[in-house]
Amino acid sequence: MVFKTSALNLENILIKNEIDGVSLMGKISLAHPEINIYQNKLDISWQNYNEEGTVKVWLCTSNNYTKYGSDQYILLTEVPVKQKNTVIDITKYESIFYKILLEGKFNSINKWFIKED
Repeated sequence: MVFKTSALNLENILIKNEIDGVSLMGKISLAHPEINIYQNKLDISWQNYNEEGTVKVWLCTSNNYTKYGSDQYILLTEVPVKQKNTVIDITKYESIFYKILLEGKFNSINKWFIKED
């Protein structure tokens, strides 16, 4: 599934995807994302602060936003937030750069991973 939105809300959504959404005062679902890579798999983990809902895991292999462009996020999976971890096969998404967006019920967070030679 590819993330799509109307043109009217596109700018707000693009900005939201680039900013970590860990509130200092409101409810949060998750924080402190960690990413490890092994055998073409991303091992993604987080701390959960609320057991309600799920985490949608989105992937982007570009960083066009820094050049005033837009990035295309692909929905990879959706898991219970209390699971605190998921492993994603990235064989179909070969890149040296991975931007992961974790979308919870109350907030979203992102983490980048850059492969080293």
